[in-house]
Amino acid sequence: MESVGALLALLMCLSTAASDPQLVCDMKGIYQEEKERIQVHDISEGCWTSFLTEDGQEVHILNLQFSLYTEYPILTVTAAVPSTFIITSTTMNNFKSIYLRASGNSTFYVTTAIDAKILFMTMPNKQQHLNAPAKQGSELLDWAVERFGGVTSFTALQDPLSITFSEIRGMMQLSACQLRWEAPSQKGLLQVKSEKHSVKSCLIGNSPEEVYIINIPDHVRIRNVSVDVGLSELKLVLRGPVGTYWRIKAQKVNFLTNNPIQLNDMFIPQMKNISDNAKEIKELALDYYKVKGITYTEIHLNSPTIRLEIKSKGHTSVTERPVDSITTPPLYIDMQLYASPDYMSPMDPSTKVQTNRMIYAEVSNMVHGSLNLNLKVAGCVVRSRNRQSEERMLSYKQESCAYRACYNSVRFSFSLETIKERDAGTWELECGITFCPMPEGPYNCTAPQPVKRKVQVIQSHGPVPNPCFEFSLSSVLGIAFGGFLIGVLLVSALWFIKIRTGYPPALGLASTRSFFSGCPCTLTKRQPVPINSSPSENSSANGSMGSTQSTPTSSMA
Repeated sequence: MESVGALLALLMCLSTAASDPQLVCDMKGIYQEEKERIQVHDISEGCWTSFLTEDGQEVHILNLQFSLYTEYPILTVTAAVPSTFIITSTTMNNFKSIYLRASGNSTFYVTTAIDAKILFMTMPNKQQHLNAPAKQGSELLDWAVERFGGVTSFTALQDPLSITFSEIRGMMQLSACQLRWEAPSQKGLLQVKSEKHSVKSCLIGNSPEEVYIINIPDHVRIRNVSVDVGLSELKLVLRGPVGTYWRIKAQKVNFLTNNPIQLNDMFIPQMKNISDNAKEIKELALDYYKVKGITYTEIHLNSPTIRLEIKSKGHTSVTERPVDSITTPPLYIDMQLYASPDYMSPMDPSTKVQTNRMIYAEVSNMVHGSLNLNLKVAGCVVRSRNRQSEERMLSYKQESCAYRACYNSVRFSFSLETIKERDAGTWELECGITFCPMPEGPYNCTAPQPVKRKVQVIQSHGPVPNPCFEFSLSSVLGIAFGGFLIGVLLVSALWFIKIRTGYPPALGLASTRSFFSGCPCTLTKRQPVPINSSPSENSSANGSMGSTQSTPTSSMA
């Protein structure tokens, strides 16, 4: 029987090598190879406890997933103690037979959803399996709990070759198995050896630049991919089936993709359609990045979620020095300050800025490639570095510019007039930037992403005061209303005098005849009255006082 297993393994290897007509280079399996620069970890639902049945058996549920590169699945299951295994799968029906080698102290249940024939390779070949209902996930877990009183572990494995369970006794774990997302390697009770061709990789050409192609063919059911990139700048081509969502954590990265991407905290929609044909992707990458060498990786894991780690060349474990968050903007946007509206004179971070001076800012998207985003300013604030609790809003004005000049960027201007003269010093400028896809589609704009800069503020030298008194509209109206009130008071006073004294000479009511005589505004010079007059003259003058005094009154009128 051992010779039969070896023969089947040889046939599997030969068929795997000849099954890829799109072979672009000499690819080798790297799944679960720790020394490789590309590490792929499958994330699936699972759990494990310290449960034992009344007769001391462990109960394990195995969700086995096989890729198309595994032509003849051969699995060895070994348990340290008597165990019950419940096998389920969503990919076993792609095969006619599954070859299983197990220890004699094990009992196997297979869900009725699996049509593939389970062939036990034990001696003697009398071991048979029992049927379990056609359930998956939590439903199968509930059935096992009801059937056996509990479950020791639930594990999803990709292309397993051998599974070895250690004795659970003595391990402190929960009593109830609750499904959660995990990596099978996190479990301490089992050792797994898997088929390495689930993830294949090769190097095409040679180039000092690091260009990586990650290809997930359309028939693979992966839908969520988390990508962790090392410290160096990389160029990526990320290709997955429709519905695949990529999450990337990187400092500097250029990429091309056919799926939506979340870069750090920024959402990026699909960029273009990319075929899963290896040769076409290779030609696309070489032409797009203008390089002569790339690393091509193809993933065939049937896990809904995987984590991909790309290590840079000469990767070493180092302790990163904490960086001042004020001088370092977010990883994918940058803000540059300018002294003039032509955006030709960048301001040095140490430049001291007067509070009454206009500052011109430009926020740029650092993601390269054919990605086209519309950047918008959501708001700006300044914070005092001397008093962290003090924060002031800034008013800003968006500056217009040509499309080529503002490609994937936004320009705006502001002043620091809200900062008092006594608060001069170092301030932190923070603006919230939103990203919207162009053209706008079914995807919403992102939440405002902060970008920060340090600003040195000094007291401003105010303009020379204007010696001319300037009147505003309110001042003119006030003066006119004041004059109106004064006129009303004067007229009222004169009217009061008129009522009290009759027709006083000052009112000029006795000079109507002079007015009607054709001389309302006479300019005739009056003769002076002699000081030393005779008594006769005085008496005549007293007799004609009314007419003599009325003349100047009428003239004044």
